[in-house]
Amino acid sequence: MPKTEDAYNALRNAILECSLAPDAPLTVSLLKERFGFGWTPLREALSRLEAERLVVLAPNRGYRVCGVSAESLRDLQDARLAIEPRLFIRSIAEGNEDWEGRVVAAHHQLASTPVPVPNAARDAIHLWERRHDAFHAALLSGTQAPGCSSLPARSMTSSAATSGTCSALPRCAPVWMTTRKGGCGKPMKRRLALARTRS
Repeated sequence: MPKTEDAYNALRNAILECSLAPDAPLTVSLLKERFGFGWTPLREALSRLEAERLVVLAPNRGYRVCGVSAESLRDLQDARLAIEPRLFIRSIAEGNEDWEGRVVAAHHQLASTPVPVPNAARDAIHLWERRHDAFHAALLSGTQAPGCSSLPARSMTSSAATSGTCSALPRCAPVWMTTRKGGCGKPMKRRLALARTRS
């Protein structure tokens, strides 16, 4: 299992960092030569990555890194806009002190991390992205809905892959952070106030 986990993490990081480019073929023989893992750990890792929609398995073509497009980014945004606000409201209503502690800790880490600027070092970008996603995950972690709570994690992973491929594309910001004209900032604040009252 440790080898499978190591292979999974190595491939996942390579995809998210785009050292394995979108649509790149993922033949086990080449991956074995590049990463040094055996056939079984690589195949199990690819199966897990397929479940996360980071790779695809095409008939007679084998595995490939999932492609990226503006349409796929819009799909991710729509999915997160449909799911995350409800989970956030439930987290406020159901969250306990442990949840509050996780949110405060994650926010502290994010707030202490400089927002990447153009031409920022890759390590600085990755650190901010990890803490950015960890904060959003903490916000949603107060609800006792494990089946639903896993959906944002998967969409964040796909979003990270898309973002890594084209840094000019916007991150899929959760709906409660929307402040632009025409957004749902005020309605969401009212809904959050109602959730606090009911809790």
